[in-house]
Amino acid sequence: MKFGFNMKDNGFLGFKNFWIPWENMLMRFANLGKDGSFKIQGNPRIMYAVMLMMRVLFLNEAYYFMATSLTIGLWYAIVRTQFKDISGKEIERPLIDY
Repeated sequence: MKFGFNMKDNGFLGFKNFWIPWENMLMRFANLGKDGSFKIQGNPRIMYAVMLMMRVLFLNEAYYFMATSLTIGLWYAIVRTQFKDISGKEIERPLIDY
């Protein structure tokens, strides 16, 4: 299942020297005529509008994932012991308990 975009099939499959019976061809969103003509099923404007809507949705939700990663990074930087004193012994810092 795709994230809110199950109506659009964007996969592909390639065969070399393989014969598929006409009644078994998968042609949900595109149709290939017996004379070789190609026709897209559905309204291209609707498909384009859905594509734009999904891009806007991804951008609107990006702030959540950026905030989450920033929180994890800052918390790790605050609690992590990363320095040593002159003698080479790690500096003990008390854990912050929230």
